[in-house]
Amino acid sequence: YVLYSFLPKRFERHEMTIFERIKELSKKRNISVKELALQLGFSENLFYRWKTTNPKAEDLAKVADYFNVSVDYLLGGLACCRLAVVL
Repeated sequence: YVLYSFLPKRFERHEMTIFERIKELSKKRNISVKELALQLGFSENLFYRWKTTNPKAEDLAKVADYFNVSVDYLLGGLACCRLAVVL
């Protein structure tokens, strides 16, 4: 069995936009947001459009899966990283 839980990275809430979170996560992986978008099958400017529009849930889920974070984290929540526990 594999159980997933969410671990809070920070206890305080930071006001970051979805774009800023994605940019920060991309930087940690040494790729640009443009490269990330293309790798995930999106248009190269999709994340920039998210500065002014709301993303689709399935697109957010795809990004969250790529970075192994929760959608809530991308949206500004506390849950950062998923931890897999194998029993």
